[in-house]
Amino acid sequence: MLLEHDHTRHAPSTTPLGGRPLTQVRSSVPCAQTTTWPLHMLAAILIPFLLLGLGYGWNRVMLPAQTIRAQLQLIDEGLYLEAYGYFSPSARNNLTFDEFVATIQRNHVAMEVRSSILHSRTVNGITASVTGTLEGYGPEVSDVTYTVIKQEGRWTIDTFNWSPPHIH
Repeated sequence: MLLEHDHTRHAPSTTPLGGRPLTQVRSSVPCAQTTTWPLHMLAAILIPFLLLGLGYGWNRVMLPAQTIRAQLQLIDEGLYLEAYGYFSPSARNNLTFDEFVATIQRNHVAMEVRSSILHSRTVNGITASVTGTLEGYGPEVSDVTYTVIKQEGRWTIDTFNWSPPHIH
């Protein structure tokens, strides 16, 4: 938008301290109004938006992993029925509760997880693929793969595979 401004230009002169008065020349030249923003103001505005974007991206990959870790915590506490509730309806159709308990009991690393390292997380829409390693209290580990899906606003485990315990 062009605005007409009264521009005041000072003709070459000295300051009143030099003994000559300042001379003013008025001009009505159309000019574009420009605004310069100090760097700190731009940063104050842009950084929160960047952080929100990064937070959204980080949350996208963290929520499926949190679902897996929550289930593993329940397994570690012996709360198998609650852990079974983290499966999607299709996973529960393919794996009964008794089969789930038998799978846990066959893998002592999964039964008592000291730590989980979920190093690969890929989210594509409502599906996440997660791979990693479960570390038990002994020298053995179990490699894991999960497919986690988002249904009705909640991430649920659709498929999983725990390798037999082996020395890392």
